[in-house]
Amino acid sequence: MSVKGYGVLLFDLDGTLLRSDKRISARTLSVLERCRKRGLLLGVSTSRSEKNSAGFIRELAPDMVISSGKISGLGLCSFFGGKLV
Repeated sequence: MSVKGYGVLLFDLDGTLLRSDKRISARTLSVLERCRKRGLLLGVSTSRSEKNSAGFIRELAPDMVISSGKISGLGLCSFFGGKLV
């Protein structure tokens, strides 16, 4: 399978990356790491607050985060490379 033409994979947390027990499986983490090795950027888009998403964000270490939850006192915001954009 080729990933030519795609540069960013953007995922929601709930119901997508998180299992029903609110954990990220080892298989999912492995697949995401293979995507990174192919040069793809990974992102998380969530309505969770900073407090509710921090552990998952640390575990995933995405290149970007888009959140409509409260992050550092803000409403809708985006981070790329750890910087607010």
